[in-house]
Amino acid sequence: MSKQEWRTIEEYEGIYEISNDGRIRSIRRLVNGVPRGGEELKVSKMKSGIYCIRLKGLDGKLHFELITRLVAKAFIKNRYPDKAKFVTYIDDSLSVEEGLNSADNLAWVSFRARSIEKSKVPISAFDPKEGIQEKFANVEDAKEKLKLPAVRDICECLAHRRDEAYGYSWTFLKKGPKDVYVFSELKEV
Repeated sequence: MSKQEWRTIEEYEGIYEISNDGRIRSIRRLVNGVPRGGEELKVSKMKSGIYCIRLKGLDGKLHFELITRLVAKAFIKNRYPDKAKFVTYIDDSLSVEEGLNSADNLAWVSFRARSIEKSKVPISAFDPKEGIQEKFANVEDAKEKLKLPAVRDICECLAHRRDEAYGYSWTFLKKGPKDVYVFSELKEV
């Protein structure tokens, strides 16, 4: 995981910040002449395993926010904002301490899935040495058929974090009539 970095949360400017590892803190400020904020806030875990928080907005109302989405908006470029509208984990087997909600483990995607690993989107593996392309029902199918030890490296390729894994370049195939869009390049400061 990269060094911890804090950025202002969009639509909560001057009130809250989020770190690249998914922590949220209130910004120290004066409210009616009284010093407020400056502490890290506690996030909640939903039954689905996704982490969330309620934040008081500039309008004075409480808003429900997903930690993954806040991190992605602050730290991950979205090259396809009209198509890649969901945020997903590259590897959802990590704990929060291991970086589950970190920018390094998130990607913008055009399909709703808990993680790239568990998505039902077909994928393709291309072997540049042999010039052979193989198709698989999903990431787990590729792992089983190719007898691979793990899927994290494949998921990183599918999220455009690396070019190759296990001697193959990996891509998503079309999901029905729609293309699959995934992007996870980190934003520069």
